[in-house]
Amino acid sequence: MISACANAIKKDSVFNEFKVNPAGTKIAYSETRNGKFRVVVRDLQTRRRKVLLRTGYKAINQRFDEDVPTLAWRDNNNLGIMYMKRGEARLSVFNQKKKKSYERIWYYFNHINGFDFSDDGNSIVISADRKGQPDFKTGQNDIFIFDMEKTNLEQITDDWFDDLSPTFLPNSNLGFVFSSNRTDDTLSTTLLTDRGNYNVDYNNFDLFIYNPQQSSTRLLRLTKSPAPDIRPRFLNEDNVIYLNGESGILQLKKVNINTRRTQTLTNYNQSIRQFDVNPAENGLAFLMIRKGRLYPFYKRDFDFDQNLRSDFRSTRMQVLDGSNPQERVNIPEGFQPEDEQPEQTTPENEYAPDEVDTDNYQFDPEIVEEKQSGLDKKQEEMLERARQESVRVIGPYDYEPRFRTENVLTSIQIHPLLNWGTVVNMSTSDLLENHKIRGGFYLLTDLRSNSFFAEYQYYARRLDYKIRYDRNRIYFNSDGFIQIHALNKVTATVSYPITNTNRISFSPFYTNTVSTLTGPLNTIQFGAPFSRSLVSDPDNWYHYLGFRMEYVFDNTVVNGQNMIDGTRNQGGYEKYYTALMSDHIRDAGASNSDYNFAKISVDIRNYTKIHRDLIFATRVAYGRFENNTPAGDPPKSFMLGGMDNWLFNRRDGGGVDIDPVTTNTLFANGSGNDIAIFGNENLLFNEFVTNLRGFNYNRLAGENFFLVNAELRFPIIKYLFGRRINSNFLKNLQLVGFYDIGSAWTGISPFNRENSLNTRNVGNDQSPFIAVVKDFTNPWLSGYGAGLRTVLLGYYLKVDVAWAIEDFIVADKPKFYFTFGYDF
Repeated sequence: MISACANAIKKDSVFNEFKVNPAGTKIAYSETRNGKFRVVVRDLQTRRRKVLLRTGYKAINQRFDEDVPTLAWRDNNNLGIMYMKRGEARLSVFNQKKKKSYERIWYYFNHINGFDFSDDGNSIVISADRKGQPDFKTGQNDIFIFDMEKTNLEQITDDWFDDLSPTFLPNSNLGFVFSSNRTDDTLSTTLLTDRGNYNVDYNNFDLFIYNPQQSSTRLLRLTKSPAPDIRPRFLNEDNVIYLNGESGILQLKKVNINTRRTQTLTNYNQSIRQFDVNPAENGLAFLMIRKGRLYPFYKRDFDFDQNLRSDFRSTRMQVLDGSNPQERVNIPEGFQPEDEQPEQTTPENEYAPDEVDTDNYQFDPEIVEEKQSGLDKKQEEMLERARQESVRVIGPYDYEPRFRTENVLTSIQIHPLLNWGTVVNMSTSDLLENHKIRGGFYLLTDLRSNSFFAEYQYYARRLDYKIRYDRNRIYFNSDGFIQIHALNKVTATVSYPITNTNRISFSPFYTNTVSTLTGPLNTIQFGAPFSRSLVSDPDNWYHYLGFRMEYVFDNTVVNGQNMIDGTRNQGGYEKYYTALMSDHIRDAGASNSDYNFAKISVDIRNYTKIHRDLIFATRVAYGRFENNTPAGDPPKSFMLGGMDNWLFNRRDGGGVDIDPVTTNTLFANGSGNDIAIFGNENLLFNEFVTNLRGFNYNRLAGENFFLVNAELRFPIIKYLFGRRINSNFLKNLQLVGFYDIGSAWTGISPFNRENSLNTRNVGNDQSPFIAVVKDFTNPWLSGYGAGLRTVLLGYYLKVDVAWAIEDFIVADKPKFYFTFGYDF
């Protein structure tokens, strides 16, 4: 009876181990998916299963080790799991209550190919390659025996052959059978000067038995076939079951260790990927493809005494051994092919014997023939000498970094404040990607506002290093009122990658800001404007020292344009300490600590695949400025509303007394007749927060913000017709439904009933009455709607229509957005 003992394996999953316990009542297997694996134990009678271990790291656009983990039963109820964690080989033994009964870490193993417990459970035979080996032995697997009671590790083989899949002999703690590509049956130690014979093919694996009770230096060869013999398992004391690929398909075979007689046990048209035997009931567990999917099977009462005739051979093997009838030519018996030579004729000589053809002649033909003969002989001697000599390996050579261009990106960016601009980003790296250089600039059409960055990254060590320079310049000219704000920043970053998906970083930095004001000035005092006058105030400049701490997690996989699967998290804390500032600001009584500030930012995004390419994307974002600005100076703020790269955008006033993005107003810096001493230099630090569809930019502003986005992304054509569409427009066409909700505030948060958005003070020190007014306005803004996304003329274009919900009232008319860019 043959039956599937588990569901079909997912297309992106891999089975790498399949083991039956000694009693034949349970099967343990491991399922690996994108580098993360789980170990499952299934009861063959009740069909119930338990997940003993989940671990590993998700591999993003990279290969992962499909041989990890490896499994072996210590007894009927304890399963040993060998796997790698943080670069260390780890053995964990679990009982059926998911508790560890034993754990061991080997720091000196690079990779473990396989292992097995002895019958008494006190010894482990391991196939692994060891750290710290000479270069020529790196990656070569040797055999080790570990005594669990004495915690002693003994190396059995020490050569440059590969020794794989060891299995203990029945009732033995020392002898074992294994698969190896060795050419002889004598154990020896590889010397530093030994490089092996490169004229020998070492891709063929045979079975050997090591039994120190008979000989500690001589092996018993069980098989010698032209195809690999791998994964041996003992059926009983006299017989070994293994996989053989002689037909081009891995079939089960049995060999008697006394007579060396082999038998073919299976004759399937698909290779057996993994297998294990259950001698208690002649059970066979194996993994094989069926109807295009990978299934684990268990067959009871399997006939291990049969000897099937295997006539089937794969097409590749037929071509290799010349047995493919399509590759043969029927030649009659006794027919000897002759070399076909073209018929040669001697041209008629037009010249007399004493005349010379000056266009076709040669000197002394005998010497020419002699030289040609000597050249041919020399070539033959060189070829013969090359055949007799072993291949000479030269090198290694010191690696010299050679840089290549990774990418050059040119695009359009629409700044909420500065409008249209061109973005150019470039990056180069060396071949090993240990050194990277990146740079880019953002240039506006007025050629006066711009930004620039350049950075160098070093990735050759465990810690990653980066140094970066940023410059940002903002220029405004409104009715003769000119503001120029410039920021220069130098950042040094050291990052520690915890895994391939998350890291922490620490970045000390130096920042300098300079703000210049010239032109007719429209000052404001409390209540009445002053007269216009031509001014040129001293520059406002600040020098900051600070640091940024950041944590990043990203295991997303990009499956297409705006089609992402996985999770992205980012959290950071940034602190600015004022080291120096303008003399006229300090002379006015301000201290350095008055202008210290900090910023907290959190951004969490998740992309869940509902079915095929149908994605549900969510985002939660939070930010906070901790300002220490003196009274009267505008705080650094977040401006909520709108979308990134919005064509034909509009901007509101932020719903606050002082618009954080104003460009033509100076602010009061005291009381009475005092007037402001400068304009809005906070533009260098203020941030626009998107997406909040249904509203303009800067609909709400404050020192804090909280925003939630949800999108259902449906790639219409790709979902319905698969990947057979060549049109970029149709292939990337997406229908999106969305809902956004968020708020920005200063002071009490909108989660409190008495918040800063629906509570305001009426009156001042000069008024006879002061009142607190609560209007119970809903502090949350939200919007919903639908949109389309696709690639048009090489740009990813988004069209959205949104209805705003403000104070529980839905807008009568929708707002349309035409934007560039991906994601939220």
